[in-house]
Amino acid sequence: MRKSKSTKSMAYQFKLQSDEGKLLTNVDFKGKVVLLDFWFTGCAGCASLHKVMKPVKEHFKNNNNMVFASICVDDDENMWKNSVKEGKYTDEQDVKLWVGPAGSRHPMVQNYGISTYPTLIIIDGNDQVVAVNPPTPFNLQDKNALINMLEELLQKE
Repeated sequence: MRKSKSTKSMAYQFKLQSDEGKLLTNVDFKGKVVLLDFWFTGCAGCASLHKVMKPVKEHFKNNNNMVFASICVDDDENMWKNSVKEGKYTDEQDVKLWVGPAGSRHPMVQNYGISTYPTLIIIDGNDQVVAVNPPTPFNLQDKNALINMLEELLQKE
């Protein structure tokens, strides 16, 4: 398990393509708590995390201030789109983003120092990074810790 770290630095200012063909930026999520999930097609750990995240996403499904952003680092657009359709790494309610053909060399991936997948990053409503590799819900204790962390951030918004 990778070590979780907290930080209060400004989030990387991105402009990424959504599965709907729109370019989305940090501004689109202002005032919301965002959980970024970085993944790639063929990543067994990414598919496993997707499954165990379902109860966490279900917990927040009626909260418009909570966003789950699925960010694919595939360097092939068709591969990304096919994986999104397949639903093995993303849920219907996720905001599905792609870093483009730069893949894992994209400046956003480099900025966060991501070298292992999946990687989760939590951004608060003020566009500050509050956690890199927060607890992942592979067990009840970590599931509750992640939900509590997100709840606390939402109460501050």
